[in-house]
Amino acid sequence: MSLIEIIDVQCEIIKMQSNLIKRMAFEIGQRNIFAEEMKRIDCLKERIEAQDE
Repeated sequence: MSLIEIIDVQCEIIKMQSNLIKRMAFEIGQRNIFAEEMKRIDCLKERIEAQDE
């Protein structure tokens, strides 16, 4: 392989890694949003239970 071919392959690898990182960041963000919503729901449940007592 020539040096240019090696550099081209490395660039493609970097592009794929970048796409993977973007997807992982999106999934992590979605999990964080879900976790925040669950916290809000739990907080609301506690408020309702406190009012019922």
